[in-house]
Amino acid sequence: MPATPNYLVYDAANRLIEPITGHESATIKWSWTDAHTGSIVIPGQPSDALLTTVLDADIRPVLFKADTAATRPFTGRIHNAEYLDEGEGPSLELTIVGDRIWFDAMLAVAFPTGSPAEQAGHESDTRTGPLETVVKGYIADAADRLGVPMVVVPAPDPDPSPTVTLSARMITLSELIGDALAAHGYGIDVRMWRTGDPLPAAMTFEPEPGTLIVDVITPVDNRNLLWQQEQLATWSLSATARTANRAYVGGPGSGTDRTFSEWVDVDAAAAQGRFALPELYVDNNSEATDAATAARAALAAKAGGKTVRFTVVDENPWRFGLDWELGHYAYARIAGGLFRAQITEVELDEQPGKPITYTPQCGPAAPGRPEEVIEAVARLTAQLRTQQARR
Repeated sequence: MPATPNYLVYDAANRLIEPITGHESATIKWSWTDAHTGSIVIPGQPSDALLTTVLDADIRPVLFKADTAATRPFTGRIHNAEYLDEGEGPSLELTIVGDRIWFDAMLAVAFPTGSPAEQAGHESDTRTGPLETVVKGYIADAADRLGVPMVVVPAPDPDPSPTVTLSARMITLSELIGDALAAHGYGIDVRMWRTGDPLPAAMTFEPEPGTLIVDVITPVDNRNLLWQQEQLATWSLSATARTANRAYVGGPGSGTDRTFSEWVDVDAAAAQGRFALPELYVDNNSEATDAATAARAALAAKAGGKTVRFTVVDENPWRFGLDWELGHYAYARIAGGLFRAQITEVELDEQPGKPITYTPQCGPAAPGRPEEVIEAVARLTAQLRTQQARR
């Protein structure tokens, strides 16, 4: 883990152009549910090699890597490069996107081993099984069909992840797997491997440099990440009422041929009693998810619950990459209650004359937990000025 992040630019042949130095600012945002993003501003006149490479991003891919405090390197590509002068001298501004962007450009088709002409007659590719096995199977099939430089880390055997049912028909991998991963608190890691980078423990061979490694990440319940109310700089706690406990689901089909079903949150209905606001409608005609999954997701959005926001300052210096990671669950005790939420974003901020900070933000907790945090949203703003000195 470098004390100062290293930012590296590679050409389309995966050859290192040069490290980025002399930058004015840099931001990287890791996301548990979407592609990572980032930006770098380089004032003055960059080298000819760097400038000509990134300004050809519209013609051929420009690859990017950042070594930071994170356990796994950030890898991706330059999404946008802008060289400009607004009256204060030239600067190069780079917008970066992580390698999960591949899943926005890869389809899960109805008949994965068939040609486009052979898709006719196949309604969908539906699979039921452990989440990690099912998700990795769809990704591996799409990678094989497209011939992309991608290796999927083998799922464990037996696979302890929760059982899911997914149905694919001409949708992106992001659309297919996103809801299932989020519903169970799982994440997915997509990164380009280069010589010297860490490898997942389940990988038994060293891939060719430039290979994309895909792994499903199990959520970690890190009970060390616990703050008492008196340790928080700011906090708020609110309660919002539930507005539905059953879903009327419209399934595949059209007109009078369309199927309908009903899904009831039995526990919520019992707790709410006879004054409960009863139902909502869910349009699930896309075949991307089964009726139960679509119903649960819609009802979760109407579940109300307690919402928590809290800020932690640098008197509590948990260290990114050592004490906590993206995807870990964090806890706070407020008003006598224990609240738990998952770290769904981490933002690196590097500004001139200021210490580098890593800011975690928490999102919804995993469903089915005893704590009243189904829709808890927590903000952990960790200004870790002592972080670099500890490494």
